Amino acid sequence: MNRLFTRPIVLLSTLFIILGGIYAWATPPFEASDEYWHFGMVEYIHDHQSLPVQDPDAPDTLYRQEGSQPPLYYALAAMLISPFDLSDIDDYCVPNPHVRAGQPDSTNNKNFVLHDVPNRYSAQSMLAVTIVRLFSIGLGLVTVLCVYANTR
Repeated sequence: MNRLFTRPIVLLSTLFIILGGIYAWATPPFEASDEYWHFGMVEYIHDHQSLPVQDPDAPDTLYRQEGSQPPLYYALAAMLISPFDLSDIDDYCVPNPHVRAGQPDSTNNKNFVLHDVPNRYSAQSMLAVTIVRLFSIGLGLVTVLCVYANTR
């Protein structure tokens, strides 16, 4: 067996995948840190087949500051979800008007968007969100493996 794939890295990789999967499953869509804007960037590339042009005088976009970040991740994610119809994404991106996100003393209204859809995985757009999350877990696993190989 290859020396890279020793018992510790197999255990670490398995634990990473399990914990990442639990987090991805348990976190409602667009509630993970900046997911709303990250997915907005993926959606823009998916819909327009191009990168956005940032205009400081333009009104807020769905991708906000993410449009200025390096685009490789977003382009790859857009390619992964290219078969999906995202026309209903606005039904799942309704901002919570009473949100108190970022206020640690808050005991209610911490959700960034409204979640009134009972089965969030029945729509193609929500499957696309799940695929992008799994892609991110995969990239995280590559990072873990590279760090492990580098330290060995």
